[in-house]
Amino acid sequence: PEPRPDLDVTGGSGTNGRPRFVAVTALEDVQAVRCAEFHPQGKLYAVGSNSKTLRICAYPKLHDIR
Repeated sequence: PEPRPDLDVTGGSGTNGRPRFVAVTALEDVQAVRCAEFHPQGKLYAVGSNSKTLRICAYPKLHDIR
């Protein structure tokens, strides 16, 4: 995979160089969330739950959440 310049993985609050976690979305369901899968290109993800719901979602642009 090619490096993505829009992702900040070099900085962080710690000094050990670990990637910084940024919550980009939240998901709630009436039943337990049982699985999550991520598209290899990092543009989409899917979430399945016990309520027999499969959600296919797109990540928001990082400049919209900063």
